[in-house]
Amino acid sequence: MSDDLDISAGGAVAVDTDTLRHAARGFDVLHADLDDVDRYLMLAADDLMVGPATSQRLGAEIDALRMRTAERRETAAEVARALRDAAAVYETVELWAERRAATSALRAERSDAEVQREKIALLRAEQALRSRLAR
Repeated sequence: MSDDLDISAGGAVAVDTDTLRHAARGFDVLHADLDDVDRYLMLAADDLMVGPATSQRLGAEIDALRMRTAERRETAAEVARALRDAAAVYETVELWAERRAATSALRAERSDAEVQREKIALLRAEQALRSRLAR
C-alpha cells in the first residue's frame, strides 16, 4: 500500500487521494468482515453457555475475543473515516492551489492594452471627480 502513496520531503507534498479512498474501502471491508466474525462468535458463545462448565469457560473466552474484535472493528471504521477525511482535505487544498495559480496566471496574462484601458478609465474618473468638486 505504501508504494502507492507518494509523500516527499522538502517543499511540495504529493498525495494520491484515490489511494487514500481505496485504503478506506479496504478498512470498510475489514469492518464488515469483523462484524461477521462477531456474529459467529456470539452464536458460538451462546451455544456454549448452555453446556457443561468446560463449554461455559470456552464461551467466556469467546466473549473476551468478541470484545477485542469489537475494538478492532471500531478502529477499522475510524481509520476508514480518517482516510476519507484526509483525501477530502488534500483535494480541497489542491483545488484551492489550482484556483490561485489560475487566477495569478490570468493576472499575469493581461495585455498592455487592458492595463492602459484601465488607467485611462481611472484618469477619466479622476477628471470627472475634479470637475464636480470644482463646481
